[in-house]
Amino acid sequence: MKTANCVRFLLAVLLLISASTPVLAQTPAQCASEEPIRPGDTVTDAVSDVPAAHVDITEVETSLTGERLTVVFHLRDLPETLKFNRTEFGRGAMEYAWEVAIDVDNDLSTGPGGFDMLLSAYHITGGSRLEPESDVLASIGAMVKASLWEIEPDGSISTVTYTIRQLADGSSRTVGDGGTTVHVEADTITIADVIPGITSTSRLAFETYDVQFAGGADQIACHDSYRKSAGAWGCNSGAVMITPGQTATDEVFDVSAAYLDIVEAGTSLSGETLTVSFRFRDIPETLTFNRTSTSTNSMEYSWGVMVDADGDPKTGDGGFDYLLSAHHIAWPDNAGDNTEAPIEEVAKVSVWKMEPGGITTSLRRASLEVSAETDMMTLSGRIPGITPDSRLSFRTFKHLGVSDELGCQEPPVILKSSSRCDVGGTITPGESVIDDVSDTLPAHVDVTEISTFLSEETLTVVFHLRDVPEELTFNRSGVLKDALEYSWEVSIDVDGDRETGVGGFEYILFAADGPFSKSGVRDRSVALIADNLIASSWYLKSTGIASFPEIDIFGWARIEVSTEEDTITLSGEFPGITEESQLAFGVYDHLGGAEEIGCLTPFGIGRPHSPFQNRSDWSAVTLGRSASADVSYALVGHIDIRGVMTAVEGETLTVTLQLRDIPETLTFARTGVPEDALEYSWEVSVDVDADSKTGNGGYDYMLSAAYFVPRLAQGSNTAAEITQPGFVRASLWGLDRKGYRVLAEADIDVEVSAAGNTITLSGEIPGITEASPLKVRAYDYLAGSVEMSTHGPPLMTLAVDSCRSDSAAITPGQRVVDDAVSDKLPAHVDITEVSSELTGSGALAVVLHLRDIPETLEFNRKGVSGNTQEYRWEVSVDVDNDRETGLTGMGTEYSLSAGHFVQPWASGEAAHLPVSQAVEGDFWQLGPDGIGIRLSGINIDVSPEENTITLIGHIPGITSASRLIFEAYDVLNGSDLIACQALSGSGGGE
Repeated sequence: MKTANCVRFLLAVLLLISASTPVLAQTPAQCASEEPIRPGDTVTDAVSDVPAAHVDITEVETSLTGERLTVVFHLRDLPETLKFNRTEFGRGAMEYAWEVAIDVDNDLSTGPGGFDMLLSAYHITGGSRLEPESDVLASIGAMVKASLWEIEPDGSISTVTYTIRQLADGSSRTVGDGGTTVHVEADTITIADVIPGITSTSRLAFETYDVQFAGGADQIACHDSYRKSAGAWGCNSGAVMITPGQTATDEVFDVSAAYLDIVEAGTSLSGETLTVSFRFRDIPETLTFNRTSTSTNSMEYSWGVMVDADGDPKTGDGGFDYLLSAHHIAWPDNAGDNTEAPIEEVAKVSVWKMEPGGITTSLRRASLEVSAETDMMTLSGRIPGITPDSRLSFRTFKHLGVSDELGCQEPPVILKSSSRCDVGGTITPGESVIDDVSDTLPAHVDVTEISTFLSEETLTVVFHLRDVPEELTFNRSGVLKDALEYSWEVSIDVDGDRETGVGGFEYILFAADGPFSKSGVRDRSVALIADNLIASSWYLKSTGIASFPEIDIFGWARIEVSTEEDTITLSGEFPGITEESQLAFGVYDHLGGAEEIGCLTPFGIGRPHSPFQNRSDWSAVTLGRSASADVSYALVGHIDIRGVMTAVEGETLTVTLQLRDIPETLTFARTGVPEDALEYSWEVSVDVDADSKTGNGGYDYMLSAAYFVPRLAQGSNTAAEITQPGFVRASLWGLDRKGYRVLAEADIDVEVSAAGNTITLSGEIPGITEASPLKVRAYDYLAGSVEMSTHGPPLMTLAVDSCRSDSAAITPGQRVVDDAVSDKLPAHVDITEVSSELTGSGALAVVLHLRDIPETLEFNRKGVSGNTQEYRWEVSVDVDNDRETGLTGMGTEYSLSAGHFVQPWASGEAAHLPVSQAVEGDFWQLGPDGIGIRLSGINIDVSPEENTITLIGHIPGITSASRLIFEAYDVLNGSDLIACQALSGSGGGE
């Protein structure tokens, strides 16, 4: 049972590419006596010669234009809908297929039966985790895909890509143009693509297939069995799993690579120790590892046995609970070195726990023996809970090559739904939809109608609501302090492809309550006007892990509120949007309920318990430095990063996250967090080679302490210490270009200090250097996340906590000089002196002296994300000189600042401007929960001649005893902090 690299699944993080399984069709007669069918021919077939009308061919038309072949299947009857993802056939089975096999060179000696290419319209059960639930009735056109496959000499097939293939005679040919199309209409299915090398003398053969009638496929013309069709592995082959103690045999020469071609698999069980002895057609003395063709962080080879320990197809991943495997991953430091070595010297062997969604966790090492003399490979490891009644399935694998497998799940895996609606639940731009009036929803979230308009790439959406009141109550009792309270949003699938973006959607157009609503005053009535709401657009990207997508702000949006017409109107620009794009809508009230119309992305930003109800703080981190972030305006303490300390010794990285607060215990598996979801994570991503083209967004590894909610624990709300066994687990992951994670074998240490509010991660990172950029993130599924990143070397010269003595505090009227010149900080953030005074009118005037203020600075620099504060010169004021009031941990109630935020549309549009022209003066009030309210603008003065920045503003309640903290900040280069006199570098005030 040979499989090929044709359909990508994330069966497990360890097995990144799943493989195909033979589809058993009727065995055709030999071909020698039959008249071949050529491109341009039309042929007919006997009607009702197969039981299912939708695969009963009545006629096939073909045409050839250049090298583009078009094939029209006429069928006895093609209903408007078919049942897809039928439960009884499991996940990964070829469910339907309409295929044409192509003998491009008209040579029976090349390819199986002479056939070189396969053009196919098909559907694989559960082929995408974003598809609707099992046993769904859907239109054929919405569910089938079309692909061009190359048939290998051994009968396997592989997807055709844009490649130039070098032939044995030194010539080359182009393989694939990526332009396969499928069209379903009436009783016909039309597929077309460019077939490299095809001519009018090429030979064609046709087949249609429904897995329910696997013995009754319809065929026209002869084609010797290439029969390794485009399906992923499943049970339709009929080869079920064996139990420990049994021996299974497999057909020989069903894969081209002898060291993957299973001849026999013998098993034995002693207690919970499983031993598997593979016999292969041939095991060479050496293999080539870290091949040039192997993608970085990809699984290159694997020989393994999957174990269904409990016999339950609903547990584990696809029914399998554990994986015992010998494998090799092409890590970045060795990628492409084409090492020749014996298998046992390079391959690692481990027991892995398999969890739903393709997540694997390394449990322990196992043993491996390989003999090239006897062509045997023996794996042995302890499998928790295994019994003589457990079931086993075997698989071998090579990156960008074929696989072999022996045994499959029987009964089949029950498909899981990851879609929130049926296929037809979307609306296209320009359409309107009417909704029923609710007798349970509040009027401001009860949609009566939605109108949409499209002008070029500008989408406008009008929410008609039962009532839009003059005022709404914000910061209501019962609303989590970090939650969005109200939101109105649109999910946008620009390309109509359910496999791109997240849940098929690439963008979200979104309006919600602004930060003013968390002012600390509960149950406050606020006018429902556009100025009191924030409208923005967001870009969605899949990371390959369903519960862990990426979402980035794309730009600001426009919003209009009409209490007279009871409408809220959103408008924004979306690249690639057309009248064929698909839309869905959600309106949310954190306490009052929600209304969702159409097929929404699984991750509505405003949906209660969404992981995207968060803010992100960005700063710069690199090795051996420290970074600081402002106390976030709406974050829980255990993810609110206050600082980062990093060190590297050899290839061992140590990262300490300073958080605002780490409680003695956290609540795990909270109500509202789905099973298998990532609930908490503290992590650091490492770009070992400082190359943005490798890894995921440049990052090659991720060191993390994380907790995923086990299925049986969901909703248990268990209080436990972070380091308590069975909860947060430390891991090292390799990251590939698609964001998939591969669990690396490494010893990772995690230390948690509730007293010091720190989490420290330490582990060996292959290839890391002191120049490797880092990105840190703290994440809570219900409360959001904070990230600090980019490639600069930030530095904090002084810490607030080092100025605990009141005698050291800086008060209005004092002058403090810092003689220490930084060799790390740029001159425009290196503070040399600060002075302040209270004016006769009661205003605070502050002068920051800097080593140098150039005539112009570069703003909107490359590497600074949109919506990020790029520069800031600031004084924070503790008016009552009480560290227990005001901003938690700081004691400050107000701040005056001159700063520059990078607007989303300006990110990367670098410009050199005078500082006075680019920065804005602001007066902020800081609440006890870290919530900032901009009260007004302030007067600022920037003098490049004197290298000073002056801030002037009125601070309520300020006195000569108030405490001042000064900071200069550059997101790419770090910050300088002056918090006290005694440690300022000059000593003293006057």
